[in-house]
Amino acid sequence: MIRYTEALELILRSARLAAVETRVPAAAAGCTTGEAVSSVLDVPAFANAALDGYALSSADTAAGATRRFVVNGSVAAGSAAPADTPAGTAWEIMTGAPLPGGCDAVVPIEKSQVDADRRQVAVAGLVSSGANRREAGEDFRRGEPIVPAGRQLDATALMAIAASGVTTVAVRRTPRVAVIVTGDEVSGAGGASSIRDTNGPYLEAAIHAAGLQLTRSTRVGDDAAQLADSLRAAAADSDLVITTGGVSAGARDFLPAALAAAGADILFHKVAIRPGKPLAFATLPQGTAVFALPGNPVAVAVGWRFFVVPWLRAVLGQPPEQWPRARLDTAVRCRAGIRFFAKAQLRWDSDAVLRVSVLPGQESFKLRPLVAANCWAIVDEDAAAGDIVPVAPLLPWQP
Repeated sequence: MIRYTEALELILRSARLAAVETRVPAAAAGCTTGEAVSSVLDVPAFANAALDGYALSSADTAAGATRRFVVNGSVAAGSAAPADTPAGTAWEIMTGAPLPGGCDAVVPIEKSQVDADRRQVAVAGLVSSGANRREAGEDFRRGEPIVPAGRQLDATALMAIAASGVTTVAVRRTPRVAVIVTGDEVSGAGGASSIRDTNGPYLEAAIHAAGLQLTRSTRVGDDAAQLADSLRAAAADSDLVITTGGVSAGARDFLPAALAAAGADILFHKVAIRPGKPLAFATLPQGTAVFALPGNPVAVAVGWRFFVVPWLRAVLGQPPEQWPRARLDTAVRCRAGIRFFAKAQLRWDSDAVLRVSVLPGQESFKLRPLVAANCWAIVDEDAAAGDIVPVAPLLPWQP
């Protein structure tokens, strides 16, 4: 049995960066950039008004007194900018409209008084040069990186890409994932003693939410030969196989034998964690990674969150997660050398201190506290109330 940090090191060492492919932005949502994305344009592309008002030359307000300006006309967003602004005149202008020649500032509507016929406007006081003016390239410069490599293309990143004129992006190929749920009790072979499959739906939902490609999701009984065949079939079209159940030391735990029969290289089997100690990690001859998770549902959730997700991030070129730390509300018992991933609730107290409460019902078959949790508290050994511990979002895509 190895420690979690040792297991994670082996997992990350085995990860190989996914190939890079080119996509149009509309087809890249959820993908991870394979290289930095640079702006094709200056953004904004031209100097424009930051709000509705009147564009003028700030020099015409140098006296600081109230002055009346002749309104030359109106400039709307999307229209061409007038080339010239005679001294003592102004232009009515809309947000986003290009600044007319000779204008270096915009006076807000609410700080001006326009005549009823809208032909003159009164402006009081000194107006600063550049007031309410957006400069060309103020947000992004042409050729400047706007999205780094290893960034998942969420709505925010795609907004910046759309603004910058980028038409194609280089992204990591989406990993293909297969799920194999094992055990006579969940395959239906257990008859009246069957157990409803919770692990398959959980992993399928987690895979889809992470933007991955689910190649297959199957149930297999307690049969080493059938398990080995399923592993070989999954390896043919998948980069990753996740199995659940059959990995402990019982008489019908056939997963280790099936891995061996399929020619797998088992990098480790059993990790000093709670829950999920029997977890194994292997690679098949084709290079397909296999995470063999225990059958209890919370152990599956821990295996996905703290073993599979780091492998996926490494394959996609994403940086390791950085987790906040919080103060424990209660003592937590955990044997030395065992890393405990506890279902927990994170909150801010009245003094703006981040606190975490470990929920009752930490058994690995209990789902009620998992549903109530909003984070994982990570405890390495006996911890007292008031100790500071790392906390991880319940799911990797949560803030």
